[in-house]
Formats: sequence, structure tokens, C-alpha cells
Amino acid sequence: MVVGAGMAGLTAARRLSGHHEVVVLDKSRGVGGRMATRRIGGATIDHGAQFLTAHTEEFARTLAELEGAGAVTGWFHSLVGPDGAGQADGHTRYRGVRSMNDVAKYLATGLDVRRGTPVRSVARDGGGWRIEGDSGVLEADAVLLTAPVPQSLEVLDAGGTVLSTLDRRALEQVSYDPCIAVLAPLEGPSGLPSPGAVD
Repeated sequence: MVVGAGMAGLTAARRLSGHHEVVVLDKSRGVGGRMATRRIGGATIDHGAQFLTAHTEEFARTLAELEGAGAVTGWFHSLVGPDGAGQADGHTRYRGVRSMNDVAKYLATGLDVRRGTPVRSVARDGGGWRIEGDSGVLEADAVLLTAPVPQSLEVLDAGGTVLSTLDRRALEQVSYDPCIAVLAPLEGPSGLPSPGAVD
């Protein structure tokens, strides 16, 4: 059982599905997690990950597969700063062909993904695990939690799952930087320098 249908959960489920029966649960109506896309009027807006790039051969193969499937396309090849793209660094930045959510949709193909299925608790049950949610109780031999750490700790706590002091302390030290995302369809060109990205 994989909890979370974002990039991490879907990638793990794809890997595991060659050897195990895998079910992916996600509370959202769609897949993608932080690779989220919204549509406002005629505008398609990615408000999670803006692009993907590879720094390992393994992920480069994944991006080549995604490009071959028509999910991503090359965008630019350089570092981005306040003035837009600068010095080339040899790492292609890939964007979704239609949206970044296309990546998640491709990764979910062929998997048993159960959307709209919030998980409320995860508990040890004999030699396996008991997963309780709004849609009932599921059992699994193993559970992989890929949701953000606070959510994962919440479902473990709700199930009475006790972590070692060291593991608990390490997880509680994970922090997230908040951000504000403004989703606004524009009435004209953005005026951003080519390739349309600034940092």
C-alpha cells in the first residue's frame, strides 16, 4: 500500500508493481500531489513544480521516457535568476507539454490508484498493516507513506503506531518553507524575459 499519489508515491508504486500487488491511495480527486495544475477560465496554471531536471543517469532515463510518451518537453538549459535564464549549466529543464500534472498522469498509468480516499490511520495488525479511511478498512503487508511528514505522522499517531525516539525526532525536525502562490490569468503577455522563467 502506498499512501500519496504525488511524484514520490507514483514512482515508488511503479517500481514496486513489477514485484508486488500495489494499491495507491490519495485524498485528492486527481494525482500529482505538489505537481498540481488548476484551470481558471481558459488558463492552465501549474502551481506546484514548474519544471523537472535530471542530475542522475537514472532520472535522466525517466525524463527520456516521459518525453517519449509526450508528457514533457525541453524548456531551457540554464540557471534561472531574477533576470531570467542565464549561464547554461548542461541540465535541460523539462516542462509538462500541457501541464506538469501530465507527468503524474503518465506515471499513474496502469496502477491501481484510488483517488478521493483519505487515510485517517495506519496501524500495525499482526504481521501486516491496517489502513483506515473514509472508504473503510484496508489491509496490507507493507505501507509506504509519501505524504508530507506532518500528515504522515498524524496517520501513524491516529493508529497508535510507535516510532523509535530517534526516528520520531528526525521526522519532527523536517521543516517546510511556506510560500504564497498567486494564480492569475493574464490579459496579455507576461513581459517575462525568455524563456519565461525568473527566480
